[in-house]
Amino acid sequence: MLGSRRNICLQEYRNAGNTVFFSSHILADIEEICDRIAVMHVGRLIYVGTPVELMASQGGQNQDFLATVGAADAA
Repeated sequence: MLGSRRNICLQEYRNAGNTVFFSSHILADIEEICDRIAVMHVGRLIYVGTPVELMASQGGQNQDFLATVGAADAA
C-alpha cells in the first residue's frame, strides 16, 4: 500500500477536481487511489473504466488484470 501521507495528498488533490496520472502494477494501490483506470498492454489501450467494473467483470483482483491482459493477447 502507498504511504499514508502520499495517499492523503493524492486523494486531496483528486477530490479538488484535479486529474492524477498514477502508474502502478500494484492493484491494491490502484483500487485505493483511482476512480477510473486505463490498462495498457504491449502499447495498446485494452481497458478503460472503474476498478469496480473491472473486478465485477472478471471476479477477483489479480484475476481481473490477468483476464483483461489475456483477452488482449488473444485478440
